[in-house]
Amino acid sequence: MSHIAKIELEINDLESLKSACKALGFDFMENQKTYKWYGTWVGDTPLPENVNVEDLGKCTHAIHVPAAVFEIGVVQRGSKY
Repeated sequence: MSHIAKIELEINDLESLKSACKALGFDFMENQKTYKWYGTWVGDTPLPENVNVEDLGKCTHAIHVPAAVFEIGVVQRGSKY
């Protein structure tokens, strides 16, 4: 079973996000345009609002969590993330 998580969070300051990642021991991957994910949407969970299957795996930046297989995609929408 796969899953997609959506959280209600707006990032207005990219430098603050980078600092938070560093404090948590995460790696902020600036300008990384794809994030590691399962690789195939199997259709067993609804996609978040405004996200298409073609958008999965694409991002503006990524966050790598050590010891995790997959990454977090950071997507820019207007001036926010």
